[in-house]
Amino acid sequence: MRILLYTSLFLFCFNVLAQEDGLLSHTYGQTITFKATNKWSKTTSHIDKKRNIQVYNFSREAITSDSGGIYIATKSCLVEKIIPTTIKNYSLASLAAFKKKKDFKIVKTITSSDGLLRLPYAIGYWAFYLDEKDVKHRLIIINGIHPASRGLQFFIDCPEPIFLQLEGEITAEIRSLKFLQ
Repeated sequence: MRILLYTSLFLFCFNVLAQEDGLLSHTYGQTITFKATNKWSKTTSHIDKKRNIQVYNFSREAITSDSGGIYIATKSCLVEKIIPTTIKNYSLASLAAFKKKKDFKIVKTITSSDGLLRLPYAIGYWAFYLDEKDVKHRLIIINGIHPASRGLQFFIDCPEPIFLQLEGEITAEIRSLKFLQ
């Protein structure tokens, strides 16, 4: 029994240390920085200088679920020049595209006051939707306004069958989001 307890404690501590040591800093659009593991790769990026929008898309290494399915989590970071507005108005406008997803539902709102989201003048959402194969996805949506009138939209899309395997990594990434000065 003690061996099992010590082994579990060791694995837990090793996992926490590995997550902390494995986080790499990323900076985008001269607006935001965040940390992520090296298991994420940038898949595409697009800069529209006329509209002053920068979009960066990432995918994570595939993960096999307990049931044997292979899933890939994705994320996007959009930085754009915006006219002065409130975080509520900016956030509601950005949610419009997500509300079109099948069975989209926001289950929790997060702000800087709850400890998970440390960005000032930002709001986040934990949501669910079903994809075209009826696989449930967890969607983490973060909207923020940088003091230099730049808007931030940060999304993590994780298929539900692998969410528990990535939950610690995802929450560490959300906590690491910081605006550049």
